[in-house]
Amino acid sequence: MNAPITGEEIRIIDISIAFSQIIGGILLLIEGIQGLKRGRKALTLSKSLFKEMDGKEMNWMEYILLRDTLERQRLAAQQTYDEGLHTALTGFGFFVLAAFTCHVYVMRTLLCSLLLVELSQCTLLWYNIKEVAAALRKSRIVKMAYGKNKRPLPSAINPENVEWVSLKLHRDKDVEVDLDAVAQDKLTIREQVQNMRKAINEMNFMLTNSKEMVLTKDMVKQRADKLAEADTDLAEAIFTAWIVFLNIIADVFYGSVSLNSLLLLLWDKQTVGNRVAARWGSLAGDIVCIMEPISLLCAPFMVISILGMRKDQERQHLTMKKK
Repeated sequence: MNAPITGEEIRIIDISIAFSQIIGGILLLIEGIQGLKRGRKALTLSKSLFKEMDGKEMNWMEYILLRDTLERQRLAAQQTYDEGLHTALTGFGFFVLAAFTCHVYVMRTLLCSLLLVELSQCTLLWYNIKEVAAALRKSRIVKMAYGKNKRPLPSAINPENVEWVSLKLHRDKDVEVDLDAVAQDKLTIREQVQNMRKAINEMNFMLTNSKEMVLTKDMVKQRADKLAEADTDLAEAIFTAWIVFLNIIADVFYGSVSLNSLLLLLWDKQTVGNRVAARWGSLAGDIVCIMEPISLLCAPFMVISILGMRKDQERQHLTMKKK
């Protein structure tokens, strides 16, 4: 068929590619809009809880734990909002690419759209790197509590060690603020602070009196699951960052409209430098377009393997202590 504006002939393969790009753009737009809504709602909730926290009767440890939880929630909500925005912008760029595939394009519009998609992808990659760092931190805490080189319990609980101590004592949920419960009016901040105070006092009493915990079969299984979950979360975070990185390379070198084509506005396309950049850019784009689907196909098997091996390894060294 012929293109609507240019009148150029369009091949069936181009129509198929354009259709896939439109579907991808629609899905990314939907995902982006949903992320924007979730992020905005969570931001509003965290800000209101910050205001509600002021004036509450609590000791310094409870205040720090509550403040840190709300701050993490605020940062996570802001990240969700930003990721939704950049995902939606990427979806918009897919529509422009679909138009280019069907030979309906204006070069400046296309290049500006590609540049916008690149900036959005780089922002998403930055957030993915932060997720990898957070997963590493969580993995270290879990291994500090349950791993082969686990540390003994300290003599007292304080804001610096409360996360791994509560995890080691299987009380990690008791020192976390359940913001979803607050949002659904199931628990108030005051009730959560009271529960937190009770849990902290009980853990402090156990540490002060050097009481040893008697592990049950379920607790041993929970520890093995926590270790496996920490490693799986880390693997998934690294894999997600890898896929976004591949997308950045693929977008930079998208066929004949690689990012170096921006230089066409100032640089004659017949020069040797531009031809070399286009040739190597196309090669890089083709390699990445092969690596990405292979990575996506192999990912589930890799994650399942990590999860299974980790559980088996940890169950071997986690022994149940009987009275």
